Amino acid sequence: PLTNTQPSPNGTPVLPLTGPALGTDGSTHEPQVEAGRRYLLETRVSGHTDTVMTLRQGDQVVAQNDDAAPDDLSSRIEFTAPNSGTYVLAIQPYAPTTTGTYDLTVTAL
Repeated sequence: PLTNTQPSPNGTPVLPLTGPALGTDGSTHEPQVEAGRRYLLETRVSGHTDTVMTLRQGDQVVAQNDDAAPDDLSSRIEFTAPNSGTYVLAIQPYAPTTTGTYDLTVTAL
């Protein structure tokens, strides 16, 4: 998993990641967040890649998104962190045939 330990100024990517492969098992990332701060988590995809994004803290699902828009197979979550710490961000393919590559950005707003 990709991790970060430094908070960022407003509007600056906390966790930029370009072009990882999305296999059928998906992938996980571990962004560090600060309580009370808003974050934007986004994937960008092309071709047949279709991501489903799930954000967890411990066993609790904080947020989940399949398609950013009706005609956009990327995923997008905007949330305010209820607690500081490490969250787990899982990126899964929507179906076994929707694998490929994606870009991921976690931005502090």
